[in-house]
Amino acid sequence: MGKYIKIYGERNTNTNYMSQLIAMNLDIMEIRGIVPKSISKLQSILPGEEAIKDLYFLLLYGKTLGWKHTCVKRWDKLSKYKLVNLDLVIFLTITKNPYSWLLSLYRRPYHQYTGDGLNFEEFIRRPWKLVARDNAGKILPNPVELWNV
Repeated sequence: MGKYIKIYGERNTNTNYMSQLIAMNLDIMEIRGIVPKSISKLQSILPGEEAIKDLYFLLLYGKTLGWKHTCVKRWDKLSKYKLVNLDLVIFLTITKNPYSWLLSLYRRPYHQYTGDGLNFEEFIRRPWKLVARDNAGKILPNPVELWNV
């Protein structure tokens, strides 16, 4: 068994819940996919659209293997990192039914600063702006494409 576990899952797929279950039931260390509170605090007082959090994951990718909601790097790129090469990591990915996931994302649209008032139909047709740590470009045509990616 690996020494570490890395959890990946899109927003609203219960990655936090899975982390708690693993911590309570398994003797394995999780490679956290969130920024430390100090980084979140720093981001909250500085301008920039998530730039400090993005920089954190860029600089520490070899230790964090990215944000928990990231589009995971292809194996040929991921396998270059020491943790992965030493077979120390078990990877767990979480996927939620796309219909349920879209409803959850509509209720909690992380990183989308579009204002209130969109109905669900408008929401799923609106472009989705990504943050750099998504590792999937800058913008997608809509949230459905986010699930597909």
